[in-house]
Amino acid sequence: MSNRPTAPMSYSRRAPQASPNLLQEALQAKRQVIRQLVEGELPLLEAAAQFQAITTQLGTPIEATLGLAPTIDQESICRTVIGWVHLCLSDRPEHAEAISCRLESELQQHLSQAGSLQLPCMRA
Repeated sequence: MSNRPTAPMSYSRRAPQASPNLLQEALQAKRQVIRQLVEGELPLLEAAAQFQAITTQLGTPIEATLGLAPTIDQESICRTVIGWVHLCLSDRPEHAEAISCRLESELQQHLSQAGSLQLPCMRA
């Protein structure tokens, strides 16, 4: 008998599946936001608001499609964006670390000034 864990046979409570084309478009849009953020064209809060708007337009969050818990609070959305930056720059670890630290500092500055975050409104 094998000691390997076995995967469940079925998932009865799966999130609704978004079409592959829609998911691809959302991924491309999020990559574009990350590119603009890394290049200094967008501040963190605006990038986070755009991420949230892309997810909202999708209807089914990418995270839910992948079986992950959806991101709800605005600080978590910012941290998700910072994580995407780090991942997208993983082939250049020093650059990824520098940009992530800059963004984390920006986030902490917003939190210390306001006590909470308010992302800008993004219209579809």
